[in-house]
Amino acid sequence: MKIKYIVYTLLILAIAAIVFYRISENKSKKDAQNEMAGKAKSATAVSGIVLKAESFADNLSLSGSIEANESVDIRSEVSGIAESINF
Repeated sequence: MKIKYIVYTLLILAIAAIVFYRISENKSKKDAQNEMAGKAKSATAVSGIVLKAESFADNLSLSGSIEANESVDIRSEVSGIAESINF
């Protein structure tokens, strides 16, 4: 019974040590990144232009021809029995 408690205690301590190690490593990496970012933070030159509002005409006048990409045949209804439907 004592061995069982010793094993559980060792497992809990090992997990706690791993968690502590990961937290400290992440913190040191974050500190290193902040130092590098602090050195790299300087004013960046940008350029831009000022836009002016203009009226926009939404009509377009072109010459050419129009061709449909699909067609439909319209016929009158015929009375009778459908013998087969072939798809």
